[in-house]
Amino acid sequence: MCRPEGPLTIRRMSREELDTAVGWAAEEGWNPGVHDAGVFYRSYPDGFFAGTIDDEMVASVSLVDYPGDLRFGGFYIVRKDLRGSGIGRAILRFVLESSRERNLGADGVKAMLPTYLQYGFKFAHWNHRFQGWGGGERPDGLQPITELNLDQVVSYDQAIFSAPREAFLRYFTAQEDSVALASFRGGELAGYGVIRECGVAHKIGPLFAEDGRTAEKILRGLISKVPGERFFLDVPEPNVEGMAMAQDHHMEEVFTTARIYTKYAPNVPLGKVFGVTSFELG
Repeated sequence: MCRPEGPLTIRRMSREELDTAVGWAAEEGWNPGVHDAGVFYRSYPDGFFAGTIDDEMVASVSLVDYPGDLRFGGFYIVRKDLRGSGIGRAILRFVLESSRERNLGADGVKAMLPTYLQYGFKFAHWNHRFQGWGGGERPDGLQPITELNLDQVVSYDQAIFSAPREAFLRYFTAQEDSVALASFRGGELAGYGVIRECGVAHKIGPLFAEDGRTAEKILRGLISKVPGERFFLDVPEPNVEGMAMAQDHHMEEVFTTARIYTKYAPNVPLGKVFGVTSFELG
């Protein structure tokens, strides 16, 4: 691949360029979903940026704005053959300068945490990625989200995620090669979860629930759909029940990220977050 020459330009990505960024993420071992590019772009078409030289894409980053002051960043990648050339620092400066008025959140790998702290981010908590194997029987009392009024899911999700994301949930819960299940208690939604196919195995997320018992029920329903196949679940460390659930299912920890913010950690009830939605969108 030829090394491009000229000044770096940062602009919004095209839909096709997001496919490139997702491919880079897969090469980094981040294991995006097979339909993430389409779902993410339909949900947040203005949230993805390409670093280009002579209109050739050399870097990527996502900056998704939610109602209120929350912005979440991801897909921070420089093309492998151009690393060490200063492009990454330029992208990070763009991210920080364009986010001054917002509370920028991100998930960073452990090795990069000291760098992010130097740039003004504040550590919030660890997220632990666990690997398990699907199978078992689906418990009674779970309903496919596609059969529900989406407003119920949006309202429940907003109370936990801390910002509304109706368009994203509409596309994400109905995407191909996925299963989305909800659990009710006394006629009220008590939790929901999604499992989707990824480049390697499957990912569960979000997995939001009122308590560990409900989360366990939804988890069992989701993994019953992928018998004998591998899945991943990202659990925030402050969720003690979630960490215990991973151990009870004999899951193996394979990856850790640091949740960071530039201003403050939003008031998220992490005790109800048994599985993070994604490291790109929060």
